[in-house]
Amino acid sequence: MSTHPTPVHPDQHFIQVGELTISYFDLNPTARGLPLLFIHGYNGSGYEAIPLAGELREHRIIAPDWPGSGYSSKPTDPSFYRVSSYTPLFIELMERLDIPRYLVIGHSLGGRLASHLAASAPDRIPALVLIGPYGFAVQDDNFLFLLTRLGPLVDLGFSFNNPAIARTSIKQNAFTSPEAVPEDYLEYVLSSLFEQGGNEALKLVTKHLIHDGYLEDVLPKITQPVLLLWGRDDRVMRIHHAPEFTRRLGLCYFYSMAHMGHMPHMEAPHTVARYIEDFLERVVIFSREEVRHGSGNA
Repeated sequence: MSTHPTPVHPDQHFIQVGELTISYFDLNPTARGLPLLFIHGYNGSGYEAIPLAGELREHRIIAPDWPGSGYSSKPTDPSFYRVSSYTPLFIELMERLDIPRYLVIGHSLGGRLASHLAASAPDRIPALVLIGPYGFAVQDDNFLFLLTRLGPLVDLGFSFNNPAIARTSIKQNAFTSPEAVPEDYLEYVLSSLFEQGGNEALKLVTKHLIHDGYLEDVLPKITQPVLLLWGRDDRVMRIHHAPEFTRRLGLCYFYSMAHMGHMPHMEAPHTVARYIEDFLERVVIFSREEVRHGSGNA
């Protein structure tokens, strides 16, 4: 019998998927609307979905820490850190939770994982939401890409990583202002990074997963409606890459968000929730055959 870590939040649970222990947040568990699967990004966690769940109370949200992050298992085999490891895992997780059909929300690097998932399972996933996604090799002006260019210095850099450095990086890069970072979120990320073996796993993600599964050939295979949200002040994934997504997708609604950085789902959950609710209503009205590129301002 496996021993799971102690939950640090009342909505946090653990489940065994194959040989991996998955930490996930089950938010609004009795809601009757279309369930949502939230897939976080680099050095992220399912904890990020908590503010959004407070605004989407009609929807059950499953927000896992994907393997290699948070309180989930952290495989030591570098070959695990490929997109092909994650797609079947997310499907099995939702099957285990008896959720056959669900909207997928992917943030940052999680947007790449979510796109592969949507392309592979259109019967399960009627629509997709991407928030500041990292999808292409051409997105070479972001700090994740620059990290991967360090070669052997990646190991050296991670050997110097510590809670103070990680805290500063999150505050300075991911959010619009350091004051916008919730302390409880920071504590969760830092504890999982430095007390749960996360630093070594994040190094493997940096060296392997970031390079894998770029979306140039994947996005045209997505037949579902897609909502694309992007903070205009995103310093991690620059908004000028948004057209690379919209021109490859069929039914895509794109909205830029003023005064928002890389974490709008945490900084402005009410606004993001409004876009998601409107999107869900809209895709019921418009057929999948209609190609509609929306644009708007938050």
